[in-house]
Amino acid sequence: MRYAVVVQPRRHGGFVASVPALPGCRSHGTTEGEVLMNMHTAIARHLKRAKIFQVEVEDNGAATKNPWDSIIGMFENDSIFDDVEREIKRARVHPKNKARKKK
Repeated sequence: MRYAVVVQPRRHGGFVASVPALPGCRSHGTTEGEVLMNMHTAIARHLKRAKIFQVEVEDNGAATKNPWDSIIGMFENDSIFDDVEREIKRARVHPKNKARKKK
């Protein structure tokens, strides 16, 4: 796996590194290379100690609804919309080619 590592210089020399995706996973080093090598070890240790759980949460309606939900499928049986949809797809296939032709 790959993780984004944030490396920052320390005020009194050296570097500190952290992984935003793994809260609490940090390392130190005197050079950027050293801190990255140390970070590799820190990530491995962090993941070895970690446990992953899946938690089922009942939807109580508090989640924000997508404003588009109310119109999804409204053109499902509209034969005129099929023509519009084909035109949209055709325009999306080669948008760069259309821009070149206009020049």
